[in-house]
Amino acid sequence: MKIQKIIIILIYTILGVGLCNTTYAQREKTKTVEVTGMYVAGDDVPPSIGKARALLEAKKNALREAGVQEDVYAISVISINSSNTDFKEISSELGRISIEGRIRILQQKDNPPKVNDDNLLIYSTTIRAEVVVEEETEDLNFVCKISGFKEAYRENEKLTFAVTPKQNCYLRVFLFGPNKNSNGIIYPIDAIFKDIQLTANQEVVFPPEKKEFLYDTEFEYTLEKDTDNPVEQDIVLIVALKHPYPFVDEVSFESVMNWLSRIKRDEKFVSWHGINIIK
Repeated sequence: MKIQKIIIILIYTILGVGLCNTTYAQREKTKTVEVTGMYVAGDDVPPSIGKARALLEAKKNALREAGVQEDVYAISVISINSSNTDFKEISSELGRISIEGRIRILQQKDNPPKVNDDNLLIYSTTIRAEVVVEEETEDLNFVCKISGFKEAYRENEKLTFAVTPKQNCYLRVFLFGPNKNSNGIIYPIDAIFKDIQLTANQEVVFPPEKKEFLYDTEFEYTLEKDTDNPVEQDIVLIVALKHPYPFVDEVSFESVMNWLSRIKRDEKFVSWHGINIIK
């Protein structure tokens, strides 16, 4: 587990997102709206990015027009090392992923960019879209108590935390770093940790040491620091599920958020934790 040279300020607001399928049909309705989205960009922003951002704003406006409460996974990132580019667009990317599960574009028109008084380009996109309006709400009784995370860890210190679910559940724990080699799922792990159901009101310390969780041998989460930065940080995402929905893709923010967005909001509990490492 390696933590790279970034400072991550985590702002988490989640109400959940669902994709439309036959299972949810009776709990959803759709509205058709026509809206325009705009994005102001400097000369250093490629036209393809400007158009994509304008389209994202149009989708946000479509949600608002349809009366959908905005659901946002927002992570704001400040990078110390300018060469670290992987996390610079996390906030907009996660917002895009959350939004696209609700919207089907029927018509799209990319308008010619204009120049404003500050000599910046204004990109605009007009769409007619069908918006899914969920009637599902989160289950306020489906929660977990998360404890054991510290404000700071020493280099090579072992990471432990505890989860106490209020209902029986299955757990998925992800680690995110500044590049794809830093990302991974740390519970369950094939051939190490079994995907078993946690019991309501019984605390489980991670990484688990009880035999019912283990295939063979015990495993440790060790925090490694490989830069001269005084403080390094990573992100741990804990997801509790009512059903054992598998995650089978390569771990990245986009793949995990796409997977998470397909789970109904009343069937999941989500908790984010920043991990600081010092010498």
